[in-house]
Amino acid sequence: MQTWKWSFLFILIFVFAWSARRNLLESSLFIKSGINQWDMFIGITGDPFMLLYLILPVTLLLSCLSIRDTHHTSSLIRVQSWQKWVLYSVKNFSPVILVTVILLAITSLIMTAGLPYESSWSSFSKVELTTFNYMSSFSYQSNLSPFAVLIVQLCLLILFFLVMHAVNSAIYLYFVNLLFLGAFSFAVLLYSLISFRYFPDYPSLIAFNYMSFPSSYGTYHQVYPAFICLIGALILSIYGIPLLKKWSLVPIQMWFKNYYPYVIYTMLCLLGIASPQLTLATQSVTVWDTLYLRFYGISPEGSFSLISFLFYVVVTNGFVYLFQVYITDYLSGRFYYMVIRYSSTYRWFASLGSRLGLWAALWLACLMMLTISSGLIFGQSINPLVTVQTNVSMSQIMYHFLINGWLQILNGVLLVFLIAWVFTEVTMGLIALAVLVLAALPMINVGGWLPAGLSSMGYLNGQWEDVLRITGLLLITLLFQLSLILLVIRNKDIAFH
Repeated sequence: MQTWKWSFLFILIFVFAWSARRNLLESSLFIKSGINQWDMFIGITGDPFMLLYLILPVTLLLSCLSIRDTHHTSSLIRVQSWQKWVLYSVKNFSPVILVTVILLAITSLIMTAGLPYESSWSSFSKVELTTFNYMSSFSYQSNLSPFAVLIVQLCLLILFFLVMHAVNSAIYLYFVNLLFLGAFSFAVLLYSLISFRYFPDYPSLIAFNYMSFPSSYGTYHQVYPAFICLIGALILSIYGIPLLKKWSLVPIQMWFKNYYPYVIYTMLCLLGIASPQLTLATQSVTVWDTLYLRFYGISPEGSFSLISFLFYVVVTNGFVYLFQVYITDYLSGRFYYMVIRYSSTYRWFASLGSRLGLWAALWLACLMMLTISSGLIFGQSINPLVTVQTNVSMSQIMYHFLINGWLQILNGVLLVFLIAWVFTEVTMGLIALAVLVLAALPMINVGGWLPAGLSSMGYLNGQWEDVLRITGLLLITLLFQLSLILLVIRNKDIAFH
């Protein structure tokens, strides 16, 4: 990487480090205990915001670029095996990791200016464990010297990023596509952020606990477990995963290449259903409480939760996006063959629409059954009661989720179909999806008159009139779009004889 880019990264690290320094100084004042240079070193090199929001995304980006430059025919011929190529890729990327960690250490050293320099632990690390001093406290509890903890922390960071790059390299052997590698790296980043924020009950699954020694020690209460896990993952990535390349995995690779958007969408939906964070800090008593809270989405009353909104967007607009991907490829490929087989664009569209409507209904039914099943697994009652919103009945929840949810999805699907039919640019469909997301926001969809986001459980207020009003609005919009589609497909110039 060029010098000016390293300089820019150093400036960013400095900004994050300055914020971490200020927080540490405020924490020491709050618990009335003095800090020294070791608290600053450990606090900055293990700072979650520094590592998760700056160092990790930058390193993932550089990892993808390094793999792109390393994976070429001459290097593969020279190393003569998949395992050796992954090892070669890791060695080639090691200087980048070392420079990044050194910059982090240098910045930490600069931030110690003005603090007392001592050879032992500070009183800040020796006081009772709190959220303000947990890094220093866990480091002190490890019975290692401050200098040893700092070395262990830097080594753990280096090892974590080596493992991360090795995994990326091994995955790239199977899917030689920079876009796929970027999506995989983004998934790693997303998992790291989500696990840090939402997996407190499962500390061994939190990625950050393998980047920060204090957090690692707080999880295992030993120095070595995190190193054992990372070394095992490194060996598996270099020697185990590439070994499978020799096996006949072509059918699996081809299937995944064709269907990975559907797999990712399904996994996101399952993750949302299993996440306890979508209960809006409310204890669910019945499975209907869980169904209501999981798909709460947005509310016209102004109550807004970003997590609930994002999950609603994933479920509803994710289905629409997958259809857009499908129909764009379909219209540019086998469309003419299929429409000639049906002898009419109307018959072809009727077949497509009926299959699509059936798939949407089945998907919503599956989501409802999975949500109810997850509630039963966690000991919730199946009694037909909604305790978190007493004026809403179970029948209203089921009707709103299945009927209005179905109409909401079909509205989005018909919109992207219409745009894909009229415009050849894929970006127009993406713009339409973005408009649907923005139109669902309560500050834009004032009064709920735009057909976007209306299937959110937040629109339920116990009145059937409002539920049926949403049904009527979605149905009118659906029929209007259907009329437009029938009009435009009639003008398609196709010879059927």
